[in-house]
Amino acid sequence: SFKEFTDAAQVLDYRESDVAIRTWGETAALTYRFDMSWEVTGERYQETGHDALLLVREGGKWVIAWRVMVSPSA
Repeated sequence: SFKEFTDAAQVLDYRESDVAIRTWGETAALTYRFDMSWEVTGERYQETGHDALLLVREGGKWVIAWRVMVSPSA
């Protein structure tokens, strides 16, 4: 999960590009490319890929209903 990752890792660099958002009423789709480097217990990692999220509006807030990450290293 995002929380587990952020508790364990120190993000060194993060960039997003090619962001696209489409909405249909109470539903939204978000896609973007990312480049990221981070460190966990002294080891450094780097990853590049795409994220795609499906969000729904509940009680006036957007929440993630589905997520997929595509990365050449995955």
